[in-house]
Amino acid sequence: MASKKDFKKFLNDLSKEELIKELEKLYSRFPPVKTFYDVDISGDTSFLLSEAKRKIENEYFPSKGFGKGRSGEVKKIIDEFAKVSVYPKDVIELYLFRFKMAVKFTKAYGDIDEAFYTSAENAFKKAMLLIQKNGYKEEMRENVKEIVESMGDFGWGFSDTINDFYYTYMKD
Repeated sequence: MASKKDFKKFLNDLSKEELIKELEKLYSRFPPVKTFYDVDISGDTSFLLSEAKRKIENEYFPSKGFGKGRSGEVKKIIDEFAKVSVYPKDVIELYLFRFKMAVKFTKAYGDIDEAFYTSAENAFKKAMLLIQKNGYKEEMRENVKEIVESMGDFGWGFSDTINDFYYTYMKD
């Protein structure tokens, strides 16, 4: 298997025309590459973000029947979105949306198991880490604070953990 160093050497050895052909081949052959460049070129992520949110909401609150709230399925949706996302803020928004849906699911269906809460906590923490890493603390502080305050009190130490994450990552 080639290393990143080998790949860079391969790219550096290509002429401009050959490099263009390689990119065209990737664009045509791999849908995530096409999606990434479509978003990167247009700068419009609204459709992709809305579609990912719709899929997440459907996992918790489908139009028919009861929601399943499967953390693995929701994680898969976020991971696929993150692969083609151009803007870290969109990934943060999706993690926070996922967290809000988990809270809403708990309020609608009652107490869930510890693994469910741990997964929701991990999503919230990932959002906090991305906010911190990308310098969005000031811009997103009020929105995150509203999310934390609206969740109320839950079992399994869920509320305490979320508050700890908020004060650890969002403090001045």
